[in-house]
Amino acid sequence: MIRNEKKWLEARLEEWVGERLIAGDQAEAIRVYQGEKPERQWLSFFGLLVGVGALSVGIGTILVVSYNWERIPPVLRQLGFLLALAGVAEGMARSAGNRIAGPALGVIWVLLPLAGIGLWGQVYQLSGDAFTPLAVTLMLALPVVWIGRHASAAAAHALVFVWTIFVGVLEPGSWISMRGADALRTSWLAVVAVVLWAAMLHQTRRLSGPAVTLLLWMAFLVFMFTIAGNWTGFDIRHEGIHFVVAGALTMIFWVGEGVLGLSGRRVADVGWFATACFLYVLSFFHHGVGIGGGLETAGLYYAAVLSVAGVVCLARADMDEVAGAGGPHVARVLLALPWILSALLLGGDRHEAVGYLANFVLVVFCLYTMHSAVLRADRRRVNAAVFVLGLLMLTRIMDYFGSLLTSGSAFLVLGFLFLAMAYGLNRGRRHVLEQVERGGEA
Repeated sequence: MIRNEKKWLEARLEEWVGERLIAGDQAEAIRVYQGEKPERQWLSFFGLLVGVGALSVGIGTILVVSYNWERIPPVLRQLGFLLALAGVAEGMARSAGNRIAGPALGVIWVLLPLAGIGLWGQVYQLSGDAFTPLAVTLMLALPVVWIGRHASAAAAHALVFVWTIFVGVLEPGSWISMRGADALRTSWLAVVAVVLWAAMLHQTRRLSGPAVTLLLWMAFLVFMFTIAGNWTGFDIRHEGIHFVVAGALTMIFWVGEGVLGLSGRRVADVGWFATACFLYVLSFFHHGVGIGGGLETAGLYYAAVLSVAGVVCLARADMDEVAGAGGPHVARVLLALPWILSALLLGGDRHEAVGYLANFVLVVFCLYTMHSAVLRADRRRVNAAVFVLGLLMLTRIMDYFGSLLTSGSAFLVLGFLFLAMAYGLNRGRRHVLEQVERGGEA
């Protein structure tokens, strides 16, 4: 995508008509099609920092309010929640055609029932398992998801579902818990879980599109891996095996187009973000967090099979979407690095080194992406790489200065600091996008 696309397209159409490459009516048809085509809005790190800054200001305000929370009568607390619920509903009704406010309010509406359950439990000193309020939240939000039909709200609903199904199966005491269940009950609950996953996958594919569908498929495979490791003879004792499996899944999903019938570009987007996210997770090992366990297990062989499948899938995948000056082979190596770093976790004392390597690899991965995006005149990749780089910077700042956040005033200062950082990074991003524009016009 090129900046000022309409001006660029208009100039190209006039040039093509003048050179008699296309007829005048064809040019007009292209103008009509482009005018009816909705513009895609991509999340930028500028928007993230603005959101984080506003969130920090909000947290500071909440801390001030929470300091006096016990002085607020319970009736006023409940009334405030009901007013917020009504306000979000009214906002959704008034912003049905807004591409930003509508989806945002839909996500808030999906999550509000969970906040309300927590508020009522706090007011009346109720207790219970974590599964029940999550399940109630899913049921209360279901009509909103299907009536509003916002992709972001459906994605938030899918996220709550993943959280719910994992908590319900793993937590003792819930009605779908497999902890301590006999073989017959375990088999029956496994069937129920698969049916619920199938229903959520159908809803996500209808309302959220292929990107969220792929992520939900990945969560499902992790869920089945967890089930196999906890309630069968399939023994998984070494924690590093889980990272190897996740690293292999990031490679396998690069060929999701053939399996799920999704567009290649969507698969490339999900594969790119899965790789970046997994490298980001590995980057936290620089804290020296150790993992271990026995390696003589069936889980190790399963991880090895998935690894071979991931390497084969990555070798057969179309790397045209991410290949830059180094070609598709360099892109394949970069995409295999999360799995390679995960395999190093199976060693003895390499966890801290893996964390530092992951930080370095993530920076290289993003810089390679930006270089490739400039060559290919692809704004999406520039924004994505800046987003991940900014997230890495934000996290490391929190690592070093997070201990100072002990008051509402500190959150306010941090929020304004993030807003200033957003301004500076956005200026740099625009400079890179200008290079992309010049490359697209060349």
